Amino acid sequence: MGTLSIKKYRIDYYFKHPKMDFSNSITVTAQNVDEAIETARKEVKECYGESNFKNFSFKPDANYCGVVVG
Repeated sequence: MGTLSIKKYRIDYYFKHPKMDFSNSITVTAQNVDEAIETARKEVKECYGESNFKNFSFKPDANYCGVVVG
């Protein structure tokens, strides 16, 4: 069996609210893009809080997704 390699993923996130919108990105290390999105969701929730979390959406950055590290 092959070994799973850890990769860097940049996940873009977007905040939509009637009074304000913004976008940003976070770079995480993970074994696959689904794990990277879940890690990003957890980090964003910790930073911005549970009450604001419903206004966020997440998408992997097409240009910087799955870069092998180590």
